Amino acid sequence: MVEFVFIFLGVHMKKLLFSLGFLLLLPLHSAELDQFQWGMKKYLTVLEKGMQLCEQQGYAYFKMEHCLFRSDDGKELSFKDIIRDPSGKPYEERTSSYTFTLYLYKDKPDDLSAVDVKKHNLLKKLASKPTDISAQGVKEIQSEKELLREIEISESPIYIKCFSPTCPPCGHLASFFQNWATVHADKGKFLAVDLNKMPTFRERYQVDIMPTLLIFNEKGELIDRYSGLSDIGLFIEVQLSS
Repeated sequence: MVEFVFIFLGVHMKKLLFSLGFLLLLPLHSAELDQFQWGMKKYLTVLEKGMQLCEQQGYAYFKMEHCLFRSDDGKELSFKDIIRDPSGKPYEERTSSYTFTLYLYKDKPDDLSAVDVKKHNLLKKLASKPTDISAQGVKEIQSEKELLREIEISESPIYIKCFSPTCPPCGHLASFFQNWATVHADKGKFLAVDLNKMPTFRERYQVDIMPTLLIFNEKGELIDRYSGLSDIGLFIEVQLSS
């Protein structure tokens, strides 16, 4: 049986993809690699099962403790993780081809690697959005001079989406940002800034992650920021529902 033990030690669940990518760099034989890829497909299926269970039973988070898969030719593949917050409701499912155990949580558990159902669903929604960055309500800034002028003359809050054309998450965020700008056009000014064209602005506001949302008040003062697709998406979703 091939067994992989994932111990996150407090890192986020998204680190899993990096861990798996690293494992694929190991010198596995063709048959072992085929088995690993088969197991990963099964693993992702269990993650979707966890999402469905939480949505059906009203849970907001879940953590996978263990899953074991059996192929038709009798081979087995096992994944394990550590449950740091045992307060969740355990759920186990067994069939002839797989066994897995999950912990389901109503409130945020004391475990950063637990899956956030709301955030996961939002990322799926964002990933299905088109990547066109042009839209009514969003003004794309062409120079640092123009940007500074927009901030200086504004009489309302300014929301600046910092992006790069070569950044896939930035493209996924585009139409979500556009929708927000259309719905709340009377509540502020919505700008899009290609940071490749504005290195001075990027350095001044220390924008190291893309996409990043910068929020300025009507006085031109930076009052808040959100970085990364999921955090910006969650912020916008809250604004749209308010």
